[in-house]
Amino acid sequence: METVILSVFAYTYPVPGIPDFHLAKPPVISFVTSGPGQIILVHPERLSVDTLYWYKCLNYNAFGGSCGTGYLGWAARFTIPVSLDGEMVEKVGVYIYQATNYAIGGHLCFGTQNNPGTPVVEWSFTPDTPGCFTRDLATDSVFITSGDELWVYFDTYTTGVYVASTDSGPAVVGYGDWLSFYEGEWSELIDWGFSYNWDIFVVLRDTLSLCEGSTHLPLALCVPGAVSSSSFAVSYSLPQMSYVSLILYEATGRTERAVEDGMVCPGKHDLTVRTPREAGVYFLRLESRFGVIDRKVVVVH
Repeated sequence: METVILSVFAYTYPVPGIPDFHLAKPPVISFVTSGPGQIILVHPERLSVDTLYWYKCLNYNAFGGSCGTGYLGWAARFTIPVSLDGEMVEKVGVYIYQATNYAIGGHLCFGTQNNPGTPVVEWSFTPDTPGCFTRDLATDSVFITSGDELWVYFDTYTTGVYVASTDSGPAVVGYGDWLSFYEGEWSELIDWGFSYNWDIFVVLRDTLSLCEGSTHLPLALCVPGAVSSSSFAVSYSLPQMSYVSLILYEATGRTERAVEDGMVCPGKHDLTVRTPREAGVYFLRLESRFGVIDRKVVVVH
């Protein structure tokens, strides 16, 4: 049986009806019944970045396992609004209340309203001092779309250390207070009588700010219908920054060559493609986060 302790104060008392579950500091209980609030923006004027979080203050209290397996998972969930559609996750952070030599895992997921699902990015760190620990995710190219359920959770197997920092509440129910004592099984702090939010945040970057001088254009791919010269011109456009794969295929499906592969800024892009040696029918496929486009190219010699 696991014991979870809230905060690191000198006295504890059992919570009625919860075996081996102890509370070190009497909580400020404030049940939220009016539904979840709005995502808080550190920079509502959208100067350069947005930060998503639910906490009202930092390091007011903390959770940690004290016996048994010592597993503890804590998470925040964000429903992405239309105003943030297409932005990129640049950084994720968490506040650690007490240092430990145990590793803490970080997980970024797109899940449902009550479960984080399978992580798309995972990392680990060992907090040898208390404080804020961040992970730069800019190179992982994680983009968000309106309606996504973005989750960030941290977990660890540690005993006698209070790692998971909270605010003073009240909890933003369904969003800021997710808790797990067993891997894959989630409840909320409010379910156990605690009205707090975890000190977890996500930093976003407007993808348009990454590419100066870009314009909004629809996803498009233009190629010549027939080619007889040694090379041919191709152009495509993107509405926002995206990972792009542009591949020339034979009619059989075999890859002839990769033309483009990587992060591309929004706007119109012109390329020159070397014509295949063999005459025949080929297909140029453009893949991006906005969709897939196939165009036929007939090579004649």
